[in-house]
Amino acid sequence: MSSAGDTTGRRSWAQVLSKLADALVTLVRAELGSLREELRIGSSEVLRVVVLGAVAVLFGLLGLVGVLAGAVLALSLVIPPWAAAVSVGVALLLIAVVLGNLASRRLSGWEPPWQTVQRRFDEHVSWVQSELMADPAGPSPDDDYADLEPGAESEHMDTEEPEQRRERE
Repeated sequence: MSSAGDTTGRRSWAQVLSKLADALVTLVRAELGSLREELRIGSSEVLRVVVLGAVAVLFGLLGLVGVLAGAVLALSLVIPPWAAAVSVGVALLLIAVVLGNLASRRLSGWEPPWQTVQRRFDEHVSWVQSELMADPAGPSPDDDYADLEPGAESEHMDTEEPEQRRERE
């Protein structure tokens, strides 16, 4: 025969296990949602974007070559043609260095998707550990009624056996 304290203790452990299961389900759902969001664009769409970008870069480079040839020819009216070509080349290298530094700074703050998933998973595990394992002693029998006022647990505790309840009714 079990006492009311044992039943309450079992409920408390059941609540902890239920809370753990809920936290794990929430963790898995959050990670799947995050992964789904990050992989939202299909691989075929990514391929199309890359091809379009490569073609745009190719035509941009061809246009830039034409503009640079015009700049060298215009400068060659003032200075020797070799000096005009070197001047335009040095100016382009300086622009490339500045843009490369800007890209490098922006890229340093970027986190690859697999690292994002790993970081979020670690955060979720830390949360589960802090929320569910915060009380090293484990749940106490009074945890079920901790938020009730003193003496109120007797109203909420079902200490009657089913036979006694039927007789009373």
